[in-house]
Amino acid sequence: MPLPYPSNFFDLVISVAVLNAFRDLDQQFDETARIMKEQGIFAFTIEEKKPDQDDEYVISRVDVSEKPKADTAVTLFRHRNDYIAKLLGNNGFVLHKELEFLAFKYSYENKDIFWKAYIAQKRGQI
Repeated sequence: MPLPYPSNFFDLVISVAVLNAFRDLDQQFDETARIMKEQGIFAFTIEEKKPDQDDEYVISRVDVSEKPKADTAVTLFRHRNDYIAKLLGNNGFVLHKELEFLAFKYSYENKDIFWKAYIAQKRGQI
């Protein structure tokens, strides 16, 4: 679904704790590139998929210390670093910085959840 903004509209797009709600990020990156001005900055976070992790998991959106119930469960998705690099490159972005950080403690499973922050810039016309 297209975002309700004209092309080349924003200098800066920030997406924090949003992209992990989507399995496939192609459309989100396509639309972000479309609405951004040349040289614009795209800052976002994802949960990077590590080799020993599943692509997705379910948590409680109400209380992460409890087992997810049908009415409170939400599925989150992890994404591989090479997938993010491909999406950035395919959509005309240059990666400037990435940083992994502790996002939260998933106390129900006694796990630390690490996310990655990225800062990329949309290339100008060549």
